Amino acid sequence: MKEGREQESGDLLWIFGYGSLVWKPPEGFHHVDETAGYIKGWERRFWQGSTDHRGLPGAPGLVATLIRADRLCSEEHRSLEKAEDAICWGKAYGYGEDEREQLLQYLDFREKNGYERTEVDVHRNDGEPIRGAGDGLENHT
Repeated sequence: MKEGREQESGDLLWIFGYGSLVWKPPEGFHHVDETAGYIKGWERRFWQGSTDHRGLPGAPGLVATLIRADRLCSEEHRSLEKAEDAICWGKAYGYGEDEREQLLQYLDFREKNGYERTEVDVHRNDGEPIRGAGDGLENHT
């Protein structure tokens, strides 16, 4: 956690990154907290084609995306018990409410063409959930 943090984690907008957001958080915004962590029930795959980030029109390149593990179980003929064990590691950034609208607009543009916002529960390295995550954690899948 960053020193001098005045807000409780439940008062923050949490953004979970599993790809480029891990090493390149949103530019021009200032997170007041950050933590490595994971989400349950999702797997990271290079399944999504993109001409914005990789590739060319007519020949999209593959970019990382998150797939619900229960969907993978049915497509890959795995047992549903495996879906319960699935986790995806990444990094969560906490932002003040004053940056919420502009930050989400920035991410909607940056992560366009195939991504969608999804609320997920994020757990810190020690397994503790981020307080307030269910009320505002955004994941661009």
